[in-house]
Amino acid sequence: MTHKKYLRVRHRWLFNTAYWCWYTMSVSFDLSSEFRRLRADHKAELGARDDGMDDTESLLLADENSISEQPEWLQLANSVKADLTEVERNMTAVQQGRADRQRNILDDQLDVRLDVLTQKITRLFREATGKVSRMSRIPARGEAAVVKGSVVKTLSSQISNLSTAFRQDQAVFLRDLRQRSGVVRADSSLQDEETQYRESRLAQVLSAEHTRVEDVQQDVMNVVRSISDLGQMAKDMSMLVVDQGTLLDRIDYNMTVALDDVEAGVTDLTKSEEYQKRAKCLQNWTYILAGLTGLIIVIMVISKG
Repeated sequence: MTHKKYLRVRHRWLFNTAYWCWYTMSVSFDLSSEFRRLRADHKAELGARDDGMDDTESLLLADENSISEQPEWLQLANSVKADLTEVERNMTAVQQGRADRQRNILDDQLDVRLDVLTQKITRLFREATGKVSRMSRIPARGEAAVVKGSVVKTLSSQISNLSTAFRQDQAVFLRDLRQRSGVVRADSSLQDEETQYRESRLAQVLSAEHTRVEDVQQDVMNVVRSISDLGQMAKDMSMLVVDQGTLLDRIDYNMTVALDDVEAGVTDLTKSEEYQKRAKCLQNWTYILAGLTGLIIVIMVISKG
């Protein structure tokens, strides 16, 4: 009875241990699968963002039918590029007109057309500078802010280069006029002041945008560092799962060894019970033989007396 109770307690302990190990591992595997699912969702979200950012250059060259789907700063960038293209075309027209004027000094219509083109170029420069300034003030986040900052710097550099080239052409043209007639246009100083103001404004915009881009790049580096930390955590979790699997293997091995020991103990206990029964029978026969021997001796003594 005691042996059967011991076996029941032993088997109950083994069952509880195995169930606890299975439950622990199932929870760990559930957490691992949940982590993998969340990581896949995060990668999909990042992939969608990356795909959107890879199309930035194509969006800059998209047609006007897709403007409503573009962000405001990208619409301004397209508008600035169109203004700069118009400026280049008008600058070419101005150079051609000045060449024609040198061949035909008495044509007043050329002077009027050159004045109109010069005023138009100045207006386009002013509008492009204002649009770039508006772009720099439009908020953006993450990689979009980095791309916007790069676009602002590129457009500002293009405006500055075209403005410098236009100012040099104006200076050369005025120097030629001075050499020819000694007359300088009255509004040349005003144009120089406007050019200096425009260049100063562009320098301020470039400096502010450069600082903002550096801040955004630092934020991006922090995000990359946090993603790296998450990857290390995932590796640690995978190592933990492997360790748990190794622990489960060890527990399984120990359970197998314990079960073999229990079976061997049961066999030994069964043999001991058989030996005990045989010993009791032998002891009983010994007692009977001793009693019979004593009885025979008593009978013999009585018969002799």
